[in-house]
Amino acid sequence: LLPDQTVFSSVVALLQSVQEESNCVIPCSVLRSALYLMAVTQERSLNLVGAHLNCIIKALSSCQNFSSLYSHHPALLHFIWRYPELAEKFGALVLELWFTKKSQTDAMKNTADVQETDETIESQTHQQQDEELDLQTLEILSLMEKYPNVVLTLLDMVVSREAPLAEHVLDVLKVILLRQREFVTDLCTSLRPALLQALQRISVDNMANGLGQGHAAPANSLPVVLKLLCLTQASDPPSPYIYSNMEGVHFKLLYH
Repeated sequence: LLPDQTVFSSVVALLQSVQEESNCVIPCSVLRSALYLMAVTQERSLNLVGAHLNCIIKALSSCQNFSSLYSHHPALLHFIWRYPELAEKFGALVLELWFTKKSQTDAMKNTADVQETDETIESQTHQQQDEELDLQTLEILSLMEKYPNVVLTLLDMVVSREAPLAEHVLDVLKVILLRQREFVTDLCTSLRPALLQALQRISVDNMANGLGQGHAAPANSLPVVLKLLCLTQASDPPSPYIYSNMEGVHFKLLYH
């Protein structure tokens, strides 16, 4: 019933007014609606700046459980990552919730498939699942193309989160590396240095653990990093020089 610009500016003005004129905490249900409305109307509205952006950060930070503010909608991903200040505080959280919600949806559909006996309906269900997986992957791809830091956040999730979340993120990166050929070179360029840094961190942690001075590395982090590293190497165009993709020092790090 209202233009996007009007909805967006009105929601921002409401949040700012409540903060300035009242000491009460905004209920999470109101914040969740406000965040959703801002996300879906941002594209046709002016960017947040200065006091307005600080107001949004303060409002979202007032809720101790960010998952209660989450709506499973692509616009929310893009809204949070649109602003570096928001991405720094909530970028990893919104990505984790995105993948978690996707995993839950897949699990519910798999349960429904087991109960279904008709082969035609089962085939249609699997086809729908494949299409949705592609849409989910393409959404993450679109996010990475706009905001390169998403790649580093995803990699950190692969290394630091426990299974099955880490494996699910890895599966998405695999799909992108193997199927999205036009994006592979840029993605490999971004991933490889970060993967080598992750290997170095794992190596240092292992040495510290051997001396009783470090923290235990997350389960399965090393195999996952090696899988991604192999994928980035295999996805690169052929080269006549053996050290063109990785320098000798990197091979030494990989060996250790």
